[in-house]
Amino acid sequence: MSSIQDTSKPRILLAEDEEMIRRSLSFGLARAGYRTDGFANGLLAFEAFLERKGDYDLLVTDVQMPLMDGMSLVRRLRESKPALPVLVMTGYGDADLEESFLALGNCQFVGKPFRLDDLMQRIATALRGE
Repeated sequence: MSSIQDTSKPRILLAEDEEMIRRSLSFGLARAGYRTDGFANGLLAFEAFLERKGDYDLLVTDVQMPLMDGMSLVRRLRESKPALPVLVMTGYGDADLEESFLALGNCQFVGKPFRLDDLMQRIATALRGE
């Protein structure tokens, strides 16, 4: 297997504290052709973002995570990269929470549980800037 990565493929920053979900998503995203870096909490994802100097095309994040929640993560990342598209995964049907994310702009939601096909469609839409 070659160690050369295809840098033309979008890079996704994934923040999800549930290990099984994070691993499944990372695997599915890789099979779909995305370069994905997955982290167990928002703080680790934020540190990776800084380390890679913001070299991500999309953030896919859970809402509730230890150390740094999804909202805090989005706000911190947007300080460096204001146009970064965000896909928020949530198992909560909280309209106020959704409104708070939408107010940040360039955010989409997908409710848990979801099918991988549905997530892939949302990711493609977010990457196109729709």
